Amino acid sequence: MEAVMIEQSVITSAPRKRVWRAITKPANLSKWLAPLSVQFDNLAVGEVVTFTYEGGSNKGSIAIVEPIERFAFRWKAHPQYEIQTLVSFSLKELDEGTQITITETGFEALPTEARQARIDLNTRGWQQVLKSIAVDLSEDDDR
Repeated sequence: MEAVMIEQSVITSAPRKRVWRAITKPANLSKWLAPLSVQFDNLAVGEVVTFTYEGGSNKGSIAIVEPIERFAFRWKAHPQYEIQTLVSFSLKELDEGTQITITETGFEALPTEARQARIDLNTRGWQQVLKSIAVDLSEDDDR
């Protein structure tokens, strides 16, 4: 089966080092992924990540830590299935700031009847997350 993925990008005026610090802090991820809350203790591959939402929680893990270029985690793709997707934040330094690209892969493992709705939902969600990140990092120099 062909791989199915979402890829969204935005450019922020913030330098890459600042963006890296921001995307690897659970408090910031929680703010941008609200109403989902994100918690992990250490920024290390294999570290358990807890995603809490109204009515429950589930576990994922940190999959990639490549300072200051790429950070990725695995999380549950759909509330009704134990399948996980990989969410990756890639940072590219540009003259005007930093390009942040979020890629989510692994949807092909979902049953056909659940796949497209989840892709559509997450596509809209990642658009909102990137917009929030870009606005926050452009406005606040203290992160």
